[in-house]
Amino acid sequence: MQSITTDLAIGFSLICILIAALYAYFLYQKHPFNKKSWMPLLMASLRFFIVFLLTFFLLNPFVSSLLIEKEKPIIVIAIDQSESMQNTSAVQELPSQINNLQENLSKNHQLELYSFGNEVNPLDSFRFDQKKTDYSAFFQYLEDLYKNRNVAAVVFASDGLYNMGKNPIYMNYPFQAPLYAIALGDTTPRKDLLISNLTHNDLAFLGNTFPIEISGLSQFCKGEKTQITVTKEQEQLYNEEIILTKSFHRFRTKLFLPADDLGTQSYTVSLSKMEGELNTENNSQNFFIDVLESKQKILLLTSKSHPDIFAITTAIEQNENFEVHQKFIDDFDGNYEPYSLLIAFHVSLDEAPLPTWHVLGAQTNSRQFDWLEMNSLNSIGSEVLVNLKPFSFFQIDEEWAKWIQKLPPLSVPFSRFDYQSDYQNLFAQTEKGIVTNKPIFSFHQGQDNRQAIWVGEGLWKWRLFEYAEKESHHLFDDLVQQCVQFLAVKEDKSFFRLKIPKKIYENESLSISAQLYDANYELYNAPEVRLVLKNSQGAEYVYIFDKNSNKYALELTNLTSGSYQYEATVVAAGNEYVRNGNVTIMPLQVEQRQKQANHQILNKLATNKGGKLFYVSEIPELQERILAQDSKTISYSRLQLSELLNHRWIFFLLLVFLSLEWFLRKQNGSI
Repeated sequence: MQSITTDLAIGFSLICILIAALYAYFLYQKHPFNKKSWMPLLMASLRFFIVFLLTFFLLNPFVSSLLIEKEKPIIVIAIDQSESMQNTSAVQELPSQINNLQENLSKNHQLELYSFGNEVNPLDSFRFDQKKTDYSAFFQYLEDLYKNRNVAAVVFASDGLYNMGKNPIYMNYPFQAPLYAIALGDTTPRKDLLISNLTHNDLAFLGNTFPIEISGLSQFCKGEKTQITVTKEQEQLYNEEIILTKSFHRFRTKLFLPADDLGTQSYTVSLSKMEGELNTENNSQNFFIDVLESKQKILLLTSKSHPDIFAITTAIEQNENFEVHQKFIDDFDGNYEPYSLLIAFHVSLDEAPLPTWHVLGAQTNSRQFDWLEMNSLNSIGSEVLVNLKPFSFFQIDEEWAKWIQKLPPLSVPFSRFDYQSDYQNLFAQTEKGIVTNKPIFSFHQGQDNRQAIWVGEGLWKWRLFEYAEKESHHLFDDLVQQCVQFLAVKEDKSFFRLKIPKKIYENESLSISAQLYDANYELYNAPEVRLVLKNSQGAEYVYIFDKNSNKYALELTNLTSGSYQYEATVVAAGNEYVRNGNVTIMPLQVEQRQKQANHQILNKLATNKGGKLFYVSEIPELQERILAQDSKTISYSRLQLSELLNHRWIFFLLLVFLSLEWFLRKQNGSI
């Protein structure tokens, strides 16, 4: 069904008719056409239709079409492509059975085939190579794509094992259609020995030791022994014998290993293989430790004890990268060399040759810095509330915007502040309800070193107040650590900078970014940046960075696990810049840790959603059940608008009318 509408009121079409009629009348009323009485009427009619169509187009007419679309019942079939599905007899039969199911249902149904594991994709083959299984991503994909569609059934084949996302029993299922499960894998309990959990730090410092805790589980191994071994590059670092005294025996051991080498170090924890054990993939597990040269040392100089010192130092040392050395000013020998940051707590110092955080008390006298001058008006402090200012040097938790309004007031010196150079206030003072620009927490990026000033006493109250309200020190500790990291970081002033992670898992993309600066330290990306990646076998891979805005980016996928050396080079302004280092691609082994299928979860999931559990040999029965459903083709209607001017028949109609009129006028001597 079609109808014509216009942008302007349809009544304007009467004016188009009137204009066309008058034009045709006055053009042909005096033409006798060799006394052919019918000719003037025919010519006038042709001109009328031509003029009417042309003027009618000025109203911007649209053709409104009611389209009826029919959709067959949709059958969604999904295959678990994770590694745990490999090497079972039922899996070998699955492709042919799915093909038969597809052929027999396709006449009256629309079939959609997918694979899922750690991601969902259209099914193109049966590979079973996904490193994780995520049911929640699969169900979310179905909801996004097929909600409010004519879904008649969902069929998925899996072994019931998942290691990513939420428990599928509690997933949202957006359809009234039944959910059918095809059970795969072996549910028979077998002798097995596995590492159930491995706990360790991500960082360690050179020359120190670091703890690891190994948890293991054995089943049907009562009375046997196993050896726990920890190795690093074929060197055995630890060995322990465990006697398994129960059929289901859990054991745990904790040990300390030395951090002897810098960089990312790879370790392997192994359990010796038991006789009759089929799955030995879960007997070993790799882990990686980043060994740093040393902790960053922070010097806190003070002339007295104060509860704010404890609040600051405790917050800083929650980050294992930092170590606070507290000294009294009278005992300090003036050697700043070992330290990355100085915290001058209620003391006045000459300019130090390192980044400095000045903490000023309520009775602080006038002070002069190279970017800020504080003039004390008297020695009496006052209590003020704090407000949050726009700030860009580093990111703080969004909750601070509301949290800061609840915090207790601080005692600050009664002073006037004059800014001499660039600065940013993170916190400022609110006096008697009036928001001021007087600093509480202010930062300055100096030419040589960064500086910060904290004005006021009562930090310890803030930390205690947060614990009383939230049973946590997260906001306070994170703020202090962000400040310390910003101040203590050594700015990279090189012209070519590269950002690359030290380690990723093998199913992740390796994202690398680079920046190139000119002599004015302005970004540009005219030259080509080249990356050479070399694996442990000596094979080299060469890549060219993509140019994005005024920076460089490169994303590498499908890298196999192992250790790689990289070298990035660029030639700019006649100089060659080189950045090199190492990156580790860690193996993902979660699919190999558990191979005993869990058909109970599949059965519960199917029955809860109005379906049933089937085995591969029962797929013909599943087919009959789907065919027996009262599934109907649904018709959808939708309104489609298209401009009348875009219809080709209009052009040909005008062409015919104009050509015919010209021909008749030519034949009758009117041209």
